[in-house]
Formats: sequence, C-alpha cells, structure tokens
Amino acid sequence: GESGSVITLVTRDQRRDMARLMAQAGITPRITQVRPGDPELSRITGARTPSGVPVVIAAPVVEPPRRAASAPSRGRRGRTGQG
Repeated sequence: GESGSVITLVTRDQRRDMARLMAQAGITPRITQVRPGDPELSRITGARTPSGVPVVIAAPVVEPPRRAASAPSRGRRGRTGQG
C-alpha cells in the first residue's frame, strides 16, 4: 500500500460525501467524469474484455462452533423476577 492507484466510482449523489471523506483523509483526487462504456473509463481502470473462462472459487470449509461446557442448571430456585 505505499504506492499505486485507487479508483473510486461514485454517482452524482455521492460526490459531496466522497469529497468530504477524501479531504478528511488528506487525499487530493484526480477527478474524471465518465459514462458506462467510455474509453477513458477502460483506460483508467485497465479494464479488459472478459476471457469467457468462468472463475471457480471453492467455498471454505467452516467447522461448526464448539460448544463450551455449560454450568449445571440450578432449576427454578435460581430464577429471579418470575412473579
């Protein structure tokens, strides 16, 4: 993260909030107005024509959470505020 470019796409409605956020972060952005399909947008983002090869990502294996040993129940006497 010390160098490179970050491209942030915002709508007209989001511009003011994004400008405030960048100012707070000390960032002076270069602003370019583009439309979908604009060649400048492709140049800025490095967009390429999709290869047509699907991306397959295996879902990670998630182990069920382990249950902690619970304290023995105290029965009805341990309850408070029951009437």
